Amino acid sequence: MNRITKEKDDTKLSWMGPVFPLEDLEKLWTENVNIWIDYLEKINESDLENDIIFQPTDSNKTFKAKLLDVSLQLNYHSIHHRAQILRIIRQQGFNPPITDYIYTVLKEI
Repeated sequence: MNRITKEKDDTKLSWMGPVFPLEDLEKLWTENVNIWIDYLEKINESDLENDIIFQPTDSNKTFKAKLLDVSLQLNYHSIHHRAQILRIIRQQGFNPPITDYIYTVLKEI
């Protein structure tokens, strides 16, 4: 979101910290999701085609991506990390929980 709002200097932000206490994660997750939902509800659908221009913290290069693609990346990237976590759980000899979305909404009839 900061790449859109430009409230802080992106090159000074860290992707690796801080580490939040486990008991704070649900609250922080909800707050961050709500920031995105509020933002997306306020814009026009055509605004999703606007370019977001940014410089990653690990590069001197400047990039651009459509707001739509940035929004999709936020969603899709969580799939990547979920898979990483499940792999670690399996490597430790445990059966990981089912994380497929459909299983969270299935109703037995």
